[in-house]
Amino acid sequence: IEGLRVYDLPQPGVAYVGYTDPAEGKGRDSTASGFMEAMTRQVACVFEENLLEPSKHAETVCDLWEWYNRGVIGYERAKGEAHALVLGQRGVDRIFQHVDNPLTPQQRSSGIEEKRIPGFPMTEHTKRGLIDAHAELIETLTTRTRDRKMVMQAMDFVVTDGNKLEAAAGGHDDLEILWAGLCLMAAQPGAQSLRTSEPVKTTVRYGWR
Repeated sequence: IEGLRVYDLPQPGVAYVGYTDPAEGKGRDSTASGFMEAMTRQVACVFEENLLEPSKHAETVCDLWEWYNRGVIGYERAKGEAHALVLGQRGVDRIFQHVDNPLTPQQRSSGIEEKRIPGFPMTEHTKRGLIDAHAELIETLTTRTRDRKMVMQAMDFVVTDGNKLEAAAGGHDDLEILWAGLCLMAAQPGAQSLRTSEPVKTTVRYGWR
């Protein structure tokens, strides 16, 4: 499969997680997906391309999800409508769900249930939390990748004069966002175990600071 780089084949009994950073559109920037061993946080494969329709890319991601033992999987919500549709059609049932407005203790005690929405909402605030957590994992050598392009993008990810997090001028950040997203998925409750009979309800949890 063009654009697919496999570094570790899936192993029986091992839990993996997946993530997708969708592109703005076909032929523009790249859509980057991948899978990571949840326990070791080592990237197992990367699927990066900018030629397929979003639904075609998602079909390959679903195939990879099945291959990598059907673990927790996430995607950026704002650009992931086609991706979400295909995951639903293919019966992917361990999808990351984000709590956009956490309940207060009073609301919980009154029996109000949290509203969970599939996908990760990428804003300047959530992006900073995502990248800060990822940076700490890199600094402490608790996540690894053998994908050279992914390493180079992580090295070129900067804070601009306007205090925004993005790729350096002329660069790309799809693989850095992918790597950070995979680490976030690996930290979710239940992500480090194999699929169960019940769908996993997950929430954003950085948990490294």
